[in-house]
Amino acid sequence: MPKPRRREPSGRRRAERRSGPRKDQPPPPLTSEEKAYARLFAALDADTSEPAHLVCLPPLFVDHHATQAGFPLQRCLDDCSTLVHAYAHLGLRAQVRVAELTITDARDGSTTVHGTLEPRWRGDVFHGHTVVWLPDTGHLVDPTPDQFEPLAALDQGPVVAAVARASHTGTGPTGASVRREHLLLAYALAPPEATGPVMDHPMMTATGPEGDHARHGHNVAAAIVALLADRLPPAPGPPHSPRPGGCPGPGRSRPPDDHHSRRGPAVRGVRAHRRTSSCPPGPNARGRRRPHGRRVRDLPQGEPARSLNPRVERRIGRAG
Repeated sequence: MPKPRRREPSGRRRAERRSGPRKDQPPPPLTSEEKAYARLFAALDADTSEPAHLVCLPPLFVDHHATQAGFPLQRCLDDCSTLVHAYAHLGLRAQVRVAELTITDARDGSTTVHGTLEPRWRGDVFHGHTVVWLPDTGHLVDPTPDQFEPLAALDQGPVVAAVARASHTGTGPTGASVRREHLLLAYALAPPEATGPVMDHPMMTATGPEGDHARHGHNVAAAIVALLADRLPPAPGPPHSPRPGGCPGPGRSRPPDDHHSRRGPAVRGVRAHRRTSSCPPGPNARGRRRPHGRRVRDLPQGEPARSLNPRVERRIGRAG
């Protein structure tokens, strides 16, 4: 005879079935993709009256898409070219500018320099750093600062900096400074003439004079417009006046959706209107309905009503 299995204590079984983190444990840190997603939608929910609102959305969207797709961080030239076309579709002039970035750590005074004012191509690899300058709004955009090690640990996404008008020249600003926590970012911009050889390289014109960056920029601008449109308040409906008998006018909105019903909202609204409305019958109303749903003909006064079902008619005839 087999021995009965020994049951474990109920407390141990409950502990093993318990899933999820304990209340006293801190939540896991956010991934880079989750941080990019949070930055984008935090900017979408910000005040739309700010001048920098439309400026910061394209680089945040490009950063979120690149993080989601797993693109490498060393993509400053491609992102800048895409953003220039995206800003053009949004009505903002933008330029790709060669930049040199100096990062200073305020804690120990250490300094690192990235990029150069004299960039170059070695085969299909670009050696340098680029940013986007918007002359209409006076903003400097760096879509890929996290590719550099001091900033990678912070993981705060693209840089969007407002440049003071006093630092502008006839060809735009010569530099800009931004602070991120304990790091000071100093951008030095090369003249616009330095961007021409960079953009004329075969790697940038391999797919035509505009390349894929124009198509990507159009897609980014369309996505930004769609995201902003989803956050607009609903427009008021057209005015309507009720018809005699409580019939809704043509401008009346449909009844609210019932998520517990399998029928569509339009079908439910029509059936509810037929049950409760006192409107006169329309031109398609050929007859009246019995309580069980069978339609009978409207016959002259005194003539007996006959069912429209021939099988029922034959049965009644045999019974008579």
